[in-house]
Amino acid sequence: MAAGPIYQQRSLALTLSGLVLFMPPLVLLFMTDRVLFGVPVVYLWLFGVWLALILAGRVLARRLDRVARGTPKSAPKPARRTGADA
Repeated sequence: MAAGPIYQQRSLALTLSGLVLFMPPLVLLFMTDRVLFGVPVVYLWLFGVWLALILAGRVLARRLDRVARGTPKSAPKPARRTGADA
């Protein structure tokens, strides 16, 4: 199986998990009077999940782009010329 469809499936799974994590029944579990570091827990949950989804989406997008371009994971960078041979 090619690597491209795997990352496409993972991006779909990320989207669906984001939908589930923001569903009201799950968010209502964190609707309490508790605070952590002076911030209500529900805000920490919402913004924490949002940040995690953004970071995971960035990682998946970079990997999907790399697969689309055909670039290996650890492609060597071209050497920079310095000094007199530049």
